[in-house]
Amino acid sequence: MLTAFAEAFRGVAVIRLSGVLDARTYRQARDAVIKAALDQCTAVIVDVDDLEVPDDSGWAAFTSARWHVCQWPEVVIALACAKPAVHQRLARLSISRYVPVYASVAAATMAIGQGTCRYRRRAVMRVGPHESTIGAMRFFVCDHLTRWSMPTKAPVAHTVATILVENALRYTSNGCDLRLESADDDIVVAVSDESAAPAIRRERPPGGIPTGLDIVAVLCRSWGNNPTSRGKTVWAQIASDASITQLAALLR
Repeated sequence: MLTAFAEAFRGVAVIRLSGVLDARTYRQARDAVIKAALDQCTAVIVDVDDLEVPDDSGWAAFTSARWHVCQWPEVVIALACAKPAVHQRLARLSISRYVPVYASVAAATMAIGQGTCRYRRRAVMRVGPHESTIGAMRFFVCDHLTRWSMPTKAPVAHTVATILVENALRYTSNGCDLRLESADDDIVVAVSDESAAPAIRRERPPGGIPTGLDIVAVLCRSWGNNPTSRGKTVWAQIASDASITQLAALLR
C-alpha cells in the first residue's frame, strides 16, 4: 500500500510518500509526481523518508516521471531523503544523475530557489550502420542542444559525436547507440556498440593535422572506454570552454 500527501509552498509542490513502492504501486507513485508537475508549479520535491522500496527497480518510478515532463512543462523534480544509505543506493542506480537528491525538503527548496539544483537532460538515438545516418545524427544533436538552450555548443558536440559514431561504425555492422546528456554547461556524448575493441588514440606525427580522437582529446575535458555486457561505450565530456573558434583553429 502506498499513500501520497501533497502540499504546495510558494509554487513548489511537496509530495510525501509513505508505504511500499513496488510493481503494484509503481504507477501510482509515478503518476502522483507527474500530476503535481502538471499543476502549474515550478518544481516538485518528493519526500521519500517514509518509503520502503524492496526492489531497486521501484526507484525508476521517479526517473520515469522525470522523462514524462522533460519536454513540457519541464518542471524540476527532486527527491528529499535524510538517510545516507538511500543516497548511496540512488547514486549506485544512477537515479540521482537525473533526479537530484537532497538531505531534506528544506535543502531541496533552497537549492531550487538558488538555481543550484543540477538537472541532467538525456536523449538517445539509434544510429544505423550506414554513413547516410550521420546527417540525421548531427540534426539530432543540434536540435536537442537548441531545445536545452545550448545552441552555441552544438558545433563542437556534433563534431565529437560524428567522430565517435564514425569510429564505432568501423567496427560493427549493426549500428550503434548515441547518448547525449547535459547538466548546466556540462555536455557528455556517449556511443555504444557491440565491439569489445576499445577506441584507441593513434600517435600523430609531429606537425600533423589532428584527426579523429586527437580532436576529441583537445575539445573534451576527458574521454574513455567503458566495457559493457554487449560491447563497449566510448564517452567524452566536452570542455565547458570548447568553442567553434577553437575547433576551426584546430583544423587549420
